[in-house]
Amino acid sequence: MRKLRALVVGVLLVACAAHAEIAVIDDLGERVALPAPARRIVSLAPHVTELLFVAGAGGKVVGAVDYSDYPADAKAIRRVGGYSRLDFEAILALKPDLVVGWESGNGLDNLQRLKQLGLPVFVSQVGALPQLGTTIERLGALAGTPEVADPAAAEFRARLAALRARYAGRDEVSVFYAIWNRPPITVSDRHLISDVIRLCGGGTCSGRCARSPRRSTRRTSCAPTRK
Repeated sequence: MRKLRALVVGVLLVACAAHAEIAVIDDLGERVALPAPARRIVSLAPHVTELLFVAGAGGKVVGAVDYSDYPADAKAIRRVGGYSRLDFEAILALKPDLVVGWESGNGLDNLQRLKQLGLPVFVSQVGALPQLGTTIERLGALAGTPEVADPAAAEFRARLAALRARYAGRDEVSVFYAIWNRPPITVSDRHLISDVIRLCGGGTCSGRCARSPRRSTRRTSCAPTRK
């Protein structure tokens, strides 16, 4: 009788776990909930595709945008347009149970349209390096692959800490990261690229311009772009 009771309890626990809702908060502060781990994921940015593979969910990605070419397995994934020109018909045809978007690249209007079509959408908008670890963990939770995602996030944080320690005592190197030349335009000091530059001991032009705007000239302007 005791064995039977234990067996029933075990079955009930498994059933409850299988039907437990999975919920995380995305980078815009929105709650994203799934009734079960995602099995068919569409990625709307190349960096999102890479993060999904890191989180152990690469095999669940059924659609991705152009330039999603890393790791090599990502090249074989069906395309659903470009990050700024989404193919909504292709996305819907894949019947995803999770879409992972990118605010800056996809645009909020397009992401909202996907939500209105009934698709769960997790929005990625990483502005600082430490946030990447959190994103990996959240993607792993949604995909049901925390056993891969959580160690990957921990390893990333360890490598990040080692790089900060390595460059902490070095003199700052002045850096202008050009994303366009006519006129010269760089990224915002709050952009992920600027965070990478600071990690390696660099100081960005946009950061200095924010503190001393009069240093900008007509020929070389530190014009920050949208994050």
